[in-house]
Amino acid sequence: AKREWESTVDSLPDLVCLIDQAGQVIRANRIVEEWGLGRVETVRGRNWHELLHPACQQPACYLAELARKVIDQVIQGEALDQTEHDPVLDRYLRFHAHPVLDHDQASTYTAVVVVHDVTEQRVVEQERERLIADLDAYAHTVAHDLKNPVGMVIGYAEFLAKEWRTLPVDELMGRRLTIGRVGHKLNDIIDALLLF
Repeated sequence: AKREWESTVDSLPDLVCLIDQAGQVIRANRIVEEWGLGRVETVRGRNWHELLHPACQQPACYLAELARKVIDQVIQGEALDQTEHDPVLDRYLRFHAHPVLDHDQASTYTAVVVVHDVTEQRVVEQERERLIADLDAYAHTVAHDLKNPVGMVIGYAEFLAKEWRTLPVDELMGRRLTIGRVGHKLNDIIDALLLF
């Protein structure tokens, strides 16, 4: 059963670590090797922050603060779910940390931390946001391009509705031709919009 459980956890695409109350790694799955963080056999006893950031000297490092939260918050019974951009690994990482509970649902002074690489998802979201902004800008341009000719058609139509009896035939024909020309321009803009 132990071997089956280890094989199952090793097959996950996420980094899974069991952390003690001092922030030391008790056990990790084989993703540590895929991420180039070391051999799975050598991670026991390493500080969790140092495992992910081996050369980090920054006291304000987000991961050092996250490691403190895991110890202070998660091991005391509160779960944690947080997404961060990791500048060292150059990845967007989502951290899920949960206390390990005993049979009485009390904390056993350990936590399981699952680190999921969401870089690809974040890149897709950013691209989607960029496309939405581009589409919004395009919609404003189209609205502006449509507003002027529509205003012209409405203006000529209202003018002709009031004044058609008093206008000479050649002016009536000229205004009618202008309305037709502007209508065709509107149709071209709509066709271009539909094509887009």
